[in-house]
Amino acid sequence: MSDLNTAAESAEHIVPPATAAETTARQEPINDKTAEKRRNKRRLKRAKKKTAARREGPLQTFFDRFSPAFIYDPTQPVNTEYERLEQFMREADQNWNKHDAKNRFQKALVAQFNKTYGKDVNSLTGWQTLCATLRIEPIPDELEMAKEAVLNKHVNLVDLTDAYDGVKRVETFDSEKELSEYTLRNNLIFSRHRVPTGTLLYFLLRRILHPPPIGSRRNAQGNIIIPGAPEMSNDQGKKKKKRGRGAKKRGNASSGATEV
Repeated sequence: MSDLNTAAESAEHIVPPATAAETTARQEPINDKTAEKRRNKRRLKRAKKKTAARREGPLQTFFDRFSPAFIYDPTQPVNTEYERLEQFMREADQNWNKHDAKNRFQKALVAQFNKTYGKDVNSLTGWQTLCATLRIEPIPDELEMAKEAVLNKHVNLVDLTDAYDGVKRVETFDSEKELSEYTLRNNLIFSRHRVPTGTLLYFLLRRILHPPPIGSRRNAQGNIIIPGAPEMSNDQGKKKKKRGRGAKKRGNASSGATEV
């Protein structure tokens, strides 16, 4: 009887051998690529549960081209999601054309802005929509007043475009100089040549590389007013130097992300 009890007690302390899956899980190194795959699986599960989280529009359509392998998180800043997409595609070692993807992303930004605010620079509705996004109160009833109110809210245009449905709040700055520093620090830039001239978006471009002095403002025509100085148009006052081809392209960079 005592032998049986001893055998039973020994059996209770026997640890069952690990399964093949458990052994593999313990041995598999968790590198950056594995971690990113796991994060994307979790995002995919969340996306299936939260279909209402989608933000329909040209930006969502752009990122949909890479699903379900890459899951766009619309609650995050659109520029950080694009950077995450670039990293994901590089690590996945897929047929990744970075230049083509960047062009498509920039076009999606322009299309999203135009869809939200329109193209007509003289549309009161477009300017009032901008006022609402920037939480300007009360919203002006006259076109000239609406223009001045928006033009003197210094805001990055990529952030403004990303706030197209009111879900995200847009950060504003006290001057174009502060806006310039923020834009360059966060690489929220696209070139002027991607924005059609004569449109509302083009009218909103700022001089990010050569911002006007602190204390300046803009009138309804977009001209820069510097206290104690003659009125300056948006294209005046830029440093003009003979540069190489590469330098000229850099000079065209703008903020809004847009703006030069």
